[in-house]
Amino acid sequence: MKEFKLISAIKSQITVKDSSLIKGIGDDCAVIQESGRNLLITTDAFYENTHFKRKYFTPIQIGAKAAAINISDICAMGGIPRYMFVNIGVPKKDSGNYAGLIMRGILAYAENYGVVLAGGDTIKSDKVFISITLIGQADEGFLLRSGARPGDRIFVTGCLGSAAAGLQILEKKGDKKIKDNESELVKKFISPQPKLEQGRLLLMSKCVSSCMDLSDGLISDISRICEESRTGARIDADLLPVSPSLAAYAAKTKTTAAEYALYGGEDYELLFTVPENKVKKFAKFMAGYGVPFFQAGMITAKKGVYVKRGSKIIKETYSKAWNHF
Repeated sequence: MKEFKLISAIKSQITVKDSSLIKGIGDDCAVIQESGRNLLITTDAFYENTHFKRKYFTPIQIGAKAAAINISDICAMGGIPRYMFVNIGVPKKDSGNYAGLIMRGILAYAENYGVVLAGGDTIKSDKVFISITLIGQADEGFLLRSGARPGDRIFVTGCLGSAAAGLQILEKKGDKKIKDNESELVKKFISPQPKLEQGRLLLMSKCVSSCMDLSDGLISDISRICEESRTGARIDADLLPVSPSLAAYAAKTKTTAAEYALYGGEDYELLFTVPENKVKKFAKFMAGYGVPFFQAGMITAKKGVYVKRGSKIIKETYSKAWNHF
């Protein structure tokens, strides 16, 4: 079963409603309004051989990345991450020190974002398993996936495709014989950086109509915005920002840099939309803070995601997109 279909099946079974739940399934975080305050709540699992392989990560790096992917969800909604609950499982053959090193990675990374550990659980598991629930604040409002409208311009906060190339390098070479420009790509995969400042600025600008973080790749994730907003999208492959390191690496492979940018996941940049009549205002606002952003396409009334390559426009089939199942 595709991930989209599984989530839809779960969503269809929900019968109990609560007026305090402003946003439930279908966004980066749930939004709960309590005593006039908006709480953002997100949870993500990080499972060995599904999300990471131990041979590519130190235990501290495993913990740090598990924290990063949760913090990124709060950032995508313009919120401030505050408290976390951590469930961790390790095989019996691993010493308690291994779990301790993972927790050190989680705590050190979370501390950089002002996040406090509030509780959790430990279990014995066949493989390394981490599940983090993160609570954030959004008292000044929040960004959703569901506000995009036809004509809105699609933007991203930074270069795409580097993390996917980094994973490919590790799969081919392990950690040996990695060249300088390749090490930058590997670092993007191992150590993502959530976009807290950018998320806050997108909210403050009052120009952004929808937003989410890029975890599963541009094509997969823009389709989520389209699903929630009931729109379509056209992505311009020639506009997508890629790093010099990715361009150099792609030139030696059978895959173009644009393909990595379109389908590669785990960049954890922010993907967002701005109404056409607010683009100039938004650009001026972001320039005032010296924060770059890059156009990637346009929201359309026509359903489906289309990719423009040169003069050709082709409808996406999602055959190359990341799927957990």
